[in-house]
Amino acid sequence: MDELTNSTAFESPAWGAWLDDMDTRLTHFATVTIPGLPEPFWGDPAIERICAVFPVFFPTEDTATDPARFETIDVFVRWIGECYIRRIEGFVWFSHPHAARGIYSGFGPALRHPGRDEDTMFVLEILEWAATESLGRVRRSLGW
Repeated sequence: MDELTNSTAFESPAWGAWLDDMDTRLTHFATVTIPGLPEPFWGDPAIERICAVFPVFFPTEDTATDPARFETIDVFVRWIGECYIRRIEGFVWFSHPHAARGIYSGFGPALRHPGRDEDTMFVLEILEWAATESLGRVRRSLGW
């Protein structure tokens, strides 16, 4: 993915590997996690479908932060991040150590708008918020 520009990708092998695996994991999300997800995966029809099934995957806030659920958490983190990158101009992936939140090791998936540090977002926090409230409400609040 050309959107995965990040100067720290080569500083952390784990972060670089995570970024390199983005397309494969998103395809898995759209074919196995939520089979038949319409393309593009960040388009309105796909988002609406994901919002409808999201509570099945994350019925409580704790399910969004349970390391035993890494595979499910990881594909949703990737998808949420790509929604930002694809729908809101200027956002890019970057690694922030505080964004790991006990789920990731050696990196933490975050988003930022270069030159606007106040726009930094930890994607796991967005996932946790969606599990607490609703993905639809979070989507509307964040503008995607």
